[in-house]
Amino acid sequence: MRGYIKKLIMTATLFVAFFAGSNVGDSASAQDMSGGFEYAVAGSHGEVKITGYYGTEDSVAVPEYLAGQRVVEIGSKAFSGNGRILSCDLSQSSIVKISDMAFSDCTALKQITLPPELKTIGDSAFSGCTALENVDFPFFMEEIGEYAFYECASLSELAQEGGYFKGIGAFAFYGTSISSFAVPSRCQVGSSAFPRGTSVYTSKNNESLPNLKDCVIHEISDFDVSTDVKKSAIVGQRVMLSAELKPGTWCAWEKSGTGKILSKSSACSVTALAGSTAYACHVTNGVHSHDVFYIVIGNATGEGILAKVTGLSATEKNNCVILKWKKTADADGYVIYRSAKPGSGYKEIGTTRSVKYTDRSGKRGKTYYYKACTYKMVSGRRACGQKSSYKKYKLLGIPATPRLKINRKRYIIWSRKKGSGVVIYVKRQGVWIRAKRLAFSKYRQNSIRISAKSVTAAKIRLYYQGKDYRVGSKFSNVVRLRK
Repeated sequence: MRGYIKKLIMTATLFVAFFAGSNVGDSASAQDMSGGFEYAVAGSHGEVKITGYYGTEDSVAVPEYLAGQRVVEIGSKAFSGNGRILSCDLSQSSIVKISDMAFSDCTALKQITLPPELKTIGDSAFSGCTALENVDFPFFMEEIGEYAFYECASLSELAQEGGYFKGIGAFAFYGTSISSFAVPSRCQVGSSAFPRGTSVYTSKNNESLPNLKDCVIHEISDFDVSTDVKKSAIVGQRVMLSAELKPGTWCAWEKSGTGKILSKSSACSVTALAGSTAYACHVTNGVHSHDVFYIVIGNATGEGILAKVTGLSATEKNNCVILKWKKTADADGYVIYRSAKPGSGYKEIGTTRSVKYTDRSGKRGKTYYYKACTYKMVSGRRACGQKSSYKKYKLLGIPATPRLKINRKRYIIWSRKKGSGVVIYVKRQGVWIRAKRLAFSKYRQNSIRISAKSVTAAKIRLYYQGKDYRVGSKFSNVVRLRK
């Protein structure tokens, strides 16, 4: 009987111990010795609240996870009275609340980087942080408690990114060095929330105005911002988006549909990647808000985006066509195309970084049509702009060296070359002079009589004539003329 009772007691003890252990996850405290954080894990999702810090580092970075769970809160008095910490970075965490007196009397704290998801700063959270110089409030910040930054004497700059404040407690910024603040129209403000003489920008009929009697009130109305914008760029190219802002306004950029804030700045600009993506610019002055949508249109070729090549010209030298054009801004180089007809069939024949290209592959007597376009390297890929107007050119080439003969009647005779002209040189009194130039388009023979008895020798040179260019062959052999 005694053995049975003993077994029954042991079973009951194990049963109670089991269920007691199973509830530890709902509310458990621990100390992370590696980072110096003391924290509590609570709730059905196992969120972490930091309850203390015992580390020796003067620069503290709160991690996104502790014990494998997300950090969502800085608990009451967690860092209070720590005179060692110089800076604290919360930006990598998912903290939504900094509780009462969390950093109070951290007299050495100069810099605090708030997390993007933060919504609430509790009562006296940073009171007595006399070295704190600036605070950058997240875009969706909602509530600042009483005495939150009380007697933070060095605090002179507030980067107020959002216009969503619902409440600012009494004496929240009293004893600081701030000079201005924008109060949204529906925000409730406690008495003496700001130092005397602070410029407070607010709207008409703000219910909080009676509590701001020691401040200088500026009534502001709706503000003008840019209308929705479309900007062209090459796919993969980085472009700068910007919006013009009036004094007292600020903005935040979001890649549309993602909810992710890309940039927060009073300059209201962001570097974006081109493509068919929309970017939303949330502009606010603390009272009113406005969204401007920027669509960066891009294509894979760059056509219609890069500047068009102009001033294309063609000349000839040594059986080559020399192409030139005007320099185009923002070009990495140029692509040259050639075709045998003006309307189609253009194929790439080369690229160059200069404004000159030599086509060495043409054939004499052929007519060619040339085009050029700008190209830009984007993400290791070449994107080309719109092709220029075509330039027509007939390659003249260099005529073959003629062979000259003479008969008894003082006729000099040469081999006829289709489309070429001829220049005749004669020797008179020991001096070579140019006697006559004949174009075969007008002169259809390939011989001419030298009648002057004073001429003792002759030679010729064939040439091809273009619109703005003439090229000649080498001199023929010299023939002697009898008197």
